[in-house]
Order: sequence, then C-alpha cells, then structure tokens
Amino acid sequence: MSAEPEFISGGPDNVAPIPERSGKSKRGRKPGSQPKQRPEIPDEEFETFGYTPATERVSHKRRREPISEKQAAINQTIGENYDDWLKAGSPANWADMPVIHWTVSRSFEETADFMLKKAIQAHGRKFAWGERVYTDDKVTIYFCVIAKPPRRSNTTEE
Repeated sequence: MSAEPEFISGGPDNVAPIPERSGKSKRGRKPGSQPKQRPEIPDEEFETFGYTPATERVSHKRRREPISEKQAAINQTIGENYDDWLKAGSPANWADMPVIHWTVSRSFEETADFMLKKAIQAHGRKFAWGERVYTDDKVTIYFCVIAKPPRRSNTTEE
C-alpha cells in the first residue's frame, strides 16, 4: 500500500493538498496580507453590456496626444537605425551592429529611457542594449534596434 493520500473523484475530498509556500516567490499576495476590499457589482449592472454601433465608435475612441517634435526625431532615428541594421546583414554580434549612443544628463536618464521605449513600441522592434557609461553628471546609453523574434504559435502544423 502506498504512503501517498488517496483521492476519490466527485467530492470535495479529491483536492490535492496545497504545499506550504517557501517564501521565495514574489508573485501573489504576501503571506498574512488581506485582499483589497472592493464593492460588489450589483446583478443589474451586468445586464448593461452591449456592442457599440459603428456610428458611435468614433466619438468614444481614446484621445491620444500629438507626438512632440523630439519624440518624432527619436522615432525617425530608431527607424533609420533598424534600416542600417538590416543593410549590415542583421548581425547578431554586437561588434558588427550599427550601434547608436545617446548622451544625456543623469537627471534626464529616466525620460530618455521612456522616449526610447515609446519609439521602439511604435516601430514594433526591440533593442540590443549596450552598457551605460556614467561620467560626472552625464550618462551615455548605447543601443541598436533589431528585429523582434517571431511569435511562437500554440498550434502545431501537421
């Protein structure tokens, strides 16, 4: 006879025991913390779902702010760098990539990162990051724009 617990299907007793948390996982609620209390949505509120007619969709679209001249310049640089990377034969070796550097004040490093990430999302590409060199009050960011790997499909071809 085995020492493992026996599970019978069809009732509440067929639930596997939950292992104790080791405390190493950073996901989920911390042990001992209480879940956030949210008001329950009344049943009649769930009956209000509905498709929006095409004539109304335009007026409910999220409004986007216009792109600033500086962001447009970064977007253009990102596009040009990607084209240069393709012309170079899409190298995977850092030494062969057309690497760009951008030197900004340390106080603007977070803003520069935000603008670069915004531009890369607009182009649907990704960065190959180099090191960051910090000198006095400046930081130099090294990067190259490369292709995103293709998405893997969950379907299998037969």
